[in-house]
Amino acid sequence: MLCAFIFLNVKRKFGLYIFIVGAIGLILSIFWNFDVSRLIMWGIPSFFIVLGILWVRQIQNNFFQYLGDASYSIYLIQVFSIPVFYKVSSKYFNYTNGNIAAIMCLMFSILCGCLFYKFVETRISNFLKKLNTKRHI
Repeated sequence: MLCAFIFLNVKRKFGLYIFIVGAIGLILSIFWNFDVSRLIMWGIPSFFIVLGILWVRQIQNNFFQYLGDASYSIYLIQVFSIPVFYKVSSKYFNYTNGNIAAIMCLMFSILCGCLFYKFVETRISNFLKKLNTKRHI
């Protein structure tokens, strides 16, 4: 709510810099374990990332457009891809840093979600659109 309040009531300046500060804070929390609460270690950098992105001028980019289109599939499939990733990786790989494994899991979940979007969601959507079009004729 604070992020929305600031976004709506404060003049939009320095969005990219605010985003960079949040990203650096989050990256630092991966490599150094600060003895502070989770709210400070991850919440504040995440807050700056979201606020900064809101203030950055949007660009047209096919890759990010595709990720946005596939975001619902990524959301749906991650419930399955995360356990699969950790089951397979724990058997075949030994990660000394759990954060690296988490980043790889994130990438794996995005890949699985994009594949699900391409081969399942778009086909179901197209089928339903055709079905709906025939219904209204």
